[in-house]
Amino acid sequence: MTWIHQTVSSIESQDAGVRSIGWKEAQAWCNFVLLRPTVLTDDIELESAKIRPEAPPGRPAHANQSSRPDWTQSNRAAHRAEFTGHQRRLRIKQFLYDYAPPAFDHPCLWESVNIRPFAVGNFLGWLGTDFRKLQAATVSFDRTTVELSVTEGAFKDEELQAICRGLAPAVPEVRERILSTPFADLCYQSRHREPPIAVPVGYWAHKRLPESLPLTVLRDEQIPNVASNFNVSPPGEYGYRLNSAFIFGDAQKQQEIDYLFEHVEDAGRYMRVLVSPSDMEGGVPYPPVRETRQACTSRVLTIRRQEVYHAYHDERYGQHEAVWQKDGFNIVLIVKPTISTDVTWFGRLLEAMV
Repeated sequence: MTWIHQTVSSIESQDAGVRSIGWKEAQAWCNFVLLRPTVLTDDIELESAKIRPEAPPGRPAHANQSSRPDWTQSNRAAHRAEFTGHQRRLRIKQFLYDYAPPAFDHPCLWESVNIRPFAVGNFLGWLGTDFRKLQAATVSFDRTTVELSVTEGAFKDEELQAICRGLAPAVPEVRERILSTPFADLCYQSRHREPPIAVPVGYWAHKRLPESLPLTVLRDEQIPNVASNFNVSPPGEYGYRLNSAFIFGDAQKQQEIDYLFEHVEDAGRYMRVLVSPSDMEGGVPYPPVRETRQACTSRVLTIRRQEVYHAYHDERYGQHEAVWQKDGFNIVLIVKPTISTDVTWFGRLLEAMV
């Protein structure tokens, strides 16, 4: 049984506003697995928990816009909880990250100069400074992106790590339904038309332009009837299966296809394969150019006489991103980091895919 979350049909509706709500009731409005902290420091407690329901793009004329981003008109579902006590305050925001591949696995730490990974089960959490220059941590699993921001006082790294490791489904019986629903059905773009959002895609600079570029979202069974002939995918023994695809451009002239492969044992683990015809203006660039505002290590490999550009943050985990050409296509491979995705593992994957 799959999952359909509640939405509102108009930005002018009373139900479209942010409101306080219980955790179980909030899950009904979420297209992601709502996670509730089970481990907190002794000095803080929950002050508020609020939901912002999904609504069509736009801003109501009467609303205060100061708290909303100016880089998108979308109204995606999001949950925010505030914890406070003893001159310390922590905000935890959760949502489904469907704008693009989540750059570096920690997009909220964009331009942070001291990013430190830590294990959260099989996944990685990240410590650093968020785009508001606040002390922050982030982790993503169960298709849920979680962003912790310290808005008052300070927390030890170990405290933020413990909170991330203690996150658990607020409504456990809903988790499997959400994870068994195609990503294409959950994402905002399947219900609302919006221009591509120019968030960072990865260590190799790439922007999806122009803003008028059409976008179509497909489930796996729909892809063969629409997508261009393309034969690069992770080998079956790695356990990743094609789940959904984002088609940029019209059906006859596809500028880019973003394939999402999810692991059969855990939908929170993914690979993204971005593909453009090599002669397509505005598609995946080749040779690639480093996105210099985010620190990483890069190298050029030669695999079967093909130059492969590889960038990563941490040789133990990644995030790994590789760019190469094959059969008239420019290709980007992005792998979500886990505790087992080290440089050697990724090198073997490249040998099998290039």
